[in-house]
Amino acid sequence: EEFKFISITQMITRILMIILTFTCVKQETDINIAIFINSVVLLVNSILPIYYIIKHIEKRTKIKELHPIIHFRQCIIYFVPAVATQIYTVLDKTMIGVITDSTYENGYYEQADKMLKMIITFITAANVIMKSRISYLFGNDKIDEIKSLISKSLHMTLMLAWPVTFGIIAIASVLVPVFFGSGYEKTIDLLIILAPLAIIIGISNLLGTHYLTPTGKRGKSNTGLIIGAVINFILNIFLIKILNL
Repeated sequence: EEFKFISITQMITRILMIILTFTCVKQETDINIAIFINSVVLLVNSILPIYYIIKHIEKRTKIKELHPIIHFRQCIIYFVPAVATQIYTVLDKTMIGVITDSTYENGYYEQADKMLKMIITFITAANVIMKSRISYLFGNDKIDEIKSLISKSLHMTLMLAWPVTFGIIAIASVLVPVFFGSGYEKTIDLLIILAPLAIIIGISNLLGTHYLTPTGKRGKSNTGLIIGAVINFILNIFLIKILNL
């Protein structure tokens, strides 16, 4: 539950990323520079916590005592949701590009999705911290306290998600032209359609981080995720062509 170190390092690296992006990326051909900057920031954010953790390890495990194979099954259980999430977030954009054969349509969807996900981040931010706490409470069999925290978190999530959803719907026609400029009129309708995801993702993320992951029941949600990914793929085939007006 020591999030201070992680928060400070990520804040510093993100600020540096923004500064480097604005100073080094000057034109469209600088895409490789932008990718390199993002990659370095991700790498640094991954390496620094490892260094911090090593300092807290009192007993070092010998290589011959490691048995990685026995953890493979559990890794797969947590790997499936990650893949399913990627299918939801990446496959949509790929299919839009292939079916419509238009980079413009993909751009409209990308901007609407990016703006909504940025807002949803504020709704789900507290869930990451609560996951560690609930894992500790579950390990100590403090079920009543877990129920209380989940209830409070759910109320807070809905308190933020509902206003965000209706707020986006109400101001989309004004927000998009101001934020993106002219030429992104199609993004208005897409943003309105995607707005309820603030509620859906908020609740889904909460259930995953507050209950399924801490209690070791993440595998039970995999079936639903796989079915959802398949349905998502099938509906995309028909609806992308139909709604591409």
